Amino acid sequence: NEYYRISSLKLDNQPVIVAVVSTSVANPTFVDILRHANTTPIGKKLFAKDAGISRQNMKVDVLTVKDVKNTIAHGYLNKIGYSDDAHLVMRNSTFVHDKETLTVIEYILPSMTKYFSK
Repeated sequence: NEYYRISSLKLDNQPVIVAVVSTSVANPTFVDILRHANTTPIGKKLFAKDAGISRQNMKVDVLTVKDVKNTIAHGYLNKIGYSDDAHLVMRNSTFVHDKETLTVIEYILPSMTKYFSK
């Protein structure tokens, strides 16, 4: 069984990143981080110096909305106006603590490009 957290990061009230974070319910460290994400940002815990958590196997790829496997994230992307043929950048990372793993998949939306400096 998996424990999931799906969130949307907005800039100027416009979604720019959709993230799907998941771990096994048997991973107490990561389940605790996800359960408290409303009060403590996930990144604050993942990148804390004394956490003993490392990022491994980060991959970046370009895909389309139809390639988004999580049905909730896929539906949300369609709901906010992205067709199945819209291109996204996906960053997929695995975080490790002892024998526990956490997967973070971030979909960087085309709306993010307006915030890039030229």
